[in-house]
Amino acid sequence: MSVLTTRQQKVKKGIVRAKLKNYRITLKAIEERSGELREDGRPFHRNTVWAAFDKENKYYNEDLIHLAERMIEEKKAAK
Repeated sequence: MSVLTTRQQKVKKGIVRAKLKNYRITLKAIEERSGELREDGRPFHRNTVWAAFDKENKYYNEDLIHLAERMIEEKKAAK
């Protein structure tokens, strides 16, 4: 787990969000797959997912960012 400044987090969120848009991956899809990150298998709430990818919001969830990056890589491999 790397430590990023608030500015670095904001930039990373923007980059990941742009890639999600390019590969047509919705936040709803991330929400549905977010259960993989928890021991109990429950997905994150949609507001949590939204906040994790809103670059104006200070909330930063590195696990959700990594999940999104993994989903992007899966889309790249499928093409």
